[in-house]
Amino acid sequence: MPSHSRLTAPVRQIRPLVEEFGVKGFKFHPSIQAFHPNDRLSCPLYEAIEEAGAIAVFHTGQTGIGAGAPGGGGIRLEYSNPMDVDDVAADFAAPPVKDEVRPKILKESAARLLGLDGR
Repeated sequence: MPSHSRLTAPVRQIRPLVEEFGVKGFKFHPSIQAFHPNDRLSCPLYEAIEEAGAIAVFHTGQTGIGAGAPGGGGIRLEYSNPMDVDDVAADFAAPPVKDEVRPKILKESAARLLGLDGR
């Protein structure tokens, strides 16, 4: 997903989507979109979301999409590690960053990341 040329149009569309159409947030599926959420090339997109006052939602953890397909249909779980969202949450505190974690194996990491593990 991240490359400057591929993000130019989406970055320009953020404010009109929020102001003209009432969009409240933007959802990302890193494993499906094949990008690491903390890739610095995505910063202009997150900055636009922050400036527009919207939220960013990231689906992290394992996915059943691609199950049974050769090679999992090309879907790579490496992109959906909840720890990658930590950098985004730290750098872009104004737009609330929500982490949608599915499986238990990564929920523990997400709980630690969000400070919900009681430590």
